[in-house]
Amino acid sequence: MSKRLRRNSPESVKELRMLHNKVKQTSKITDLRKRMGEMLIAIKLPLEEYLRNKGVSSDGTHHHSTFLALNGDYIGGGQKHKSHTDQLKPYLPKQKSYPYNPQGFMQKMNDEEEQLGDFMKKTGYVRVLNSSYLSKIRGKNDPHKLTFDINTKLTSSQLKSIKQTEELGHDVSGSINRGKTMFGYREIAAEHARVFNPQNIGKVQSALITPLPLKKKKPRVIRKIEVREAMINLHPSADDTIDNFSKYLQVNHNVEGVSGVYDPIKNVVLDARIPEHVDRLHELFGKKQLVGFNSITDTRLGKETNTEKIRQQLKEIEGRNSEAVLGFDEGSLEAVEITRGRNEQEILDKLLDHQNSTGILYPDRTFKIIKNPKYKKE
Repeated sequence: MSKRLRRNSPESVKELRMLHNKVKQTSKITDLRKRMGEMLIAIKLPLEEYLRNKGVSSDGTHHHSTFLALNGDYIGGGQKHKSHTDQLKPYLPKQKSYPYNPQGFMQKMNDEEEQLGDFMKKTGYVRVLNSSYLSKIRGKNDPHKLTFDINTKLTSSQLKSIKQTEELGHDVSGSINRGKTMFGYREIAAEHARVFNPQNIGKVQSALITPLPLKKKKPRVIRKIEVREAMINLHPSADDTIDNFSKYLQVNHNVEGVSGVYDPIKNVVLDARIPEHVDRLHELFGKKQLVGFNSITDTRLGKETNTEKIRQQLKEIEGRNSEAVLGFDEGSLEAVEITRGRNEQEILDKLLDHQNSTGILYPDRTFKIIKNPKYKKE
């Protein structure tokens, strides 16, 4: 039998220190092995081959964080939630430690953005974010939303790849040198030509007698917050929508005679027949395809006023990984499922039998009410 050590005796303290050192050494070895594995892969493989081994596709839908290579392929990915920075760790300088507080977090994010910006300028790669990647995981084939962060002049293969991605039905947007966001291939290509066309730059420089004052850059932190709000808050949950709607009723009291969809962010009802509202609707739901506002609420027996019933129907839509919004038809509350298609028939095919009609918003800003050919009165 091992002898029993007295509390705080020299023998017990010595043994405790030995055990502590063993545990500490084991954790260090684990971290070192992990880091050595990453470094060995980086040393053995060129950058492009390293990223291709993580994943490759022609449309960028295989992962939420990829890079657009010089030949137009979408490369990178790896584990399910691997970010751009995590994928490039073996190739980026080791980051310093940051304090565990909001200021430290923002400083870390800024440093990572700066490192990624330098990396893209040196390699010519484009950072690509697929914000609809979860639909791929859940077995859906919905259109994907891809955002391109462009910092260098694109090759013809990269431009062609962006164009083909849009032709496949996916929504594309992007910014050049962290400037304004452009929607669609045509806007991206036009802005790219304006920024990187050497002939235009030469004409501007020769025409200037004195240099133009430099534009004051916006702080990166502010820009990050704006992007974060746009990504997170454009489509609030069913609970948030109904809770915010109760605040709307406190001001407006009722929705008698109102038609449209509710915007819980700006706390207003958007009517596609009003030109001023169309811009916001396109911002929320896209403008490259037809957008259908298909209600799933059965109002054949009369108007629906029960908000809790609508809340459950909105959650039902969310459960199918679709966009759910609160709608109104002459004051009746409705749970609306946002659908998209290349033509009217693709929208109508997704309508339920008890819906008499649906509203469709077209890319040219027109709005029509289309009758449901399979409508059943009872």
